[in-house]
Amino acid sequence: MRAWIDQLVVQDLLEVTEDSEYPLLRITDGGKAMCRDEKDVVLGLPVPAKIKGAKKSRALKKAAAALRGGLEPDEELFERLRAYRRVIADKAGVPPYVVFHDSVLMEMAAAKPRNLDELRGMKGIGERKLERYGALFLEVVAGHPVDTMELPDVPDLPRPSPEGK
Repeated sequence: MRAWIDQLVVQDLLEVTEDSEYPLLRITDGGKAMCRDEKDVVLGLPVPAKIKGAKKSRALKKAAAALRGGLEPDEELFERLRAYRRVIADKAGVPPYVVFHDSVLMEMAAAKPRNLDELRGMKGIGERKLERYGALFLEVVAGHPVDTMELPDVPDLPRPSPEGK
């Protein structure tokens, strides 16, 4: 949404006013003409999440230093693992950390395990999660597109307590 507003401001269809305590958007004469179909507007696609997530890149690099063996995580793989985890969590109706914590995904993105035994040795992956998700996350690591992958059966995932994490 913000990207589109910025584009409308640049095209002089909206303006940002700071007359009050908070900045407000106001439609310009050009914007009014556009509303009357007297002027065209061209909007580009919003910036991809990978570019917007610059703060996550710093977090990823910081966590990479803490990884065992000093391995550097593959950032693209990390984002794909996160996307797949999000789909599973949404299906189950739980927060993503219930499926796997970011630190587990970072370790996967760094170590790039090829089999279940290599996953088994990672902190945060117990036998139950290994059985439930292991083969599927190995497919993501192997390069399979996330949007074509099947979802595991997740009806019995634990719900976080209302008191917090």
